[in-house]
Formats: sequence, C-alpha cells, structure tokens
Amino acid sequence: MFCFCYSEEITDLTEHIGESGKTIHELEKGKKIAENEKAEIQTALEEAEVFKMTYVHRKKIQQETLGFVTVIRELQPSYVFYLTIFHL
Repeated sequence: MFCFCYSEEITDLTEHIGESGKTIHELEKGKKIAENEKAEIQTALEEAEVFKMTYVHRKKIQQETLGFVTVIRELQPSYVFYLTIFHL
C-alpha cells in the first residue's frame, strides 16, 4: 500500500507536468500570435503616418497653388490692359 500511494502520486504529478507543458506551449503560441498582430498594427500605424504626411503636404501644395491662381487672376486684367496698349 505504501508503494501504491507513491505510484499514484507520481502518476498524478506526471499528468500535471504534461498538462502544464501543454499550457506553456499554448501560452507561447498565443504570445507569438500577439507579437505578430503587434507588428502588423505597428506597420499599419507607420503607413498611416506616411499617408497623413503625404495628405498634409498635398493640401499645403493645393493651398499654395490656389494662392498663385488668385494672384494670377488679380494680375490678369492688368496684363490684358498692357497687351492692349502695346498691341501684343
């Protein structure tokens, strides 16, 4: 009976170690998945920041272009007047 108790205890501990090993493997797998998702999110964030910078740059160029168009429209009547005077 003394040996049977130890044998049963050893069997229980062996099963527990096996279950713990499976749990550790599952946790490591979950950790790897989380790290991959983090990398994907980081990449998406970097792409969004580049897009934002491009968008802001494009808006700035559009505003500058609009400013030039406004100046040209303001100067256009004077330009037409000079062309008329000098018969160009």
